[in-house]
Amino acid sequence: MAITDEDIAWQIERRLATDSDVAGLVGNRIRPQVIEPNEAMPAIRYEELSHNYWPLLNQPMTDGQTRLQIDCYGQTSLQARQVAAAVKSSLHGFSGLLGSIRVFDCVMDTRYDRVDPPPPGGKSWRKRRTMDFLISHSEPAPTL
Repeated sequence: MAITDEDIAWQIERRLATDSDVAGLVGNRIRPQVIEPNEAMPAIRYEELSHNYWPLLNQPMTDGQTRLQIDCYGQTSLQARQVAAAVKSSLHGFSGLLGSIRVFDCVMDTRYDRVDPPPPGGKSWRKRRTMDFLISHSEPAPTL
């Protein structure tokens, strides 16, 4: 299955990749679902946790809400928090078009910190700030 212009997670990745503050910190290290054990830091990982449609009578289901988890990694807690602050600044409160998706609102819902153990043979623990964003949006109606 190909990623399309109607994939909200991919559109969020594109938004973050083109945000100068985010890109200035992580470069092109924005990954869906998995950060490799030896990935250079800082980096971002994202994953769509859920999507709920808002049913409408006699209309295609196009409006809904997506919960997107974004993990901001760093070699230090400060570095992870700096990346998280840039991500939050880019996304929290955003509304507008992302490709063909209309975002009604995007809000940070939860935030917490974690520490990941070093990869095999490694010595450095990776620091991580995790944020969940609730994104209310409308996708284009399917054509049959």
